[in-house]
Amino acid sequence: MHVGFGELAIILVVGMLLFGPKRVSELGVALGQSIRGFKKGLAGEEEIKTSAVGAPAASQPNGQPPAPPAA
Repeated sequence: MHVGFGELAIILVVGMLLFGPKRVSELGVALGQSIRGFKKGLAGEEEIKTSAVGAPAASQPNGQPPAPPAA
């Protein structure tokens, strides 16, 4: 399914008739911010997954691994 220039122009004209040019620009800004936030959220999830998988084991300041708990 491909949307061409003519279809986009018709959608824009109908949107301007329904909401007015000022409101359409506000909606465009809000939509852009939403998409940007969604992409940042996806990138954040990927960073969390890779850091959890590739995280080094916890160690003490002297470089020794932590001692097992005493029974």
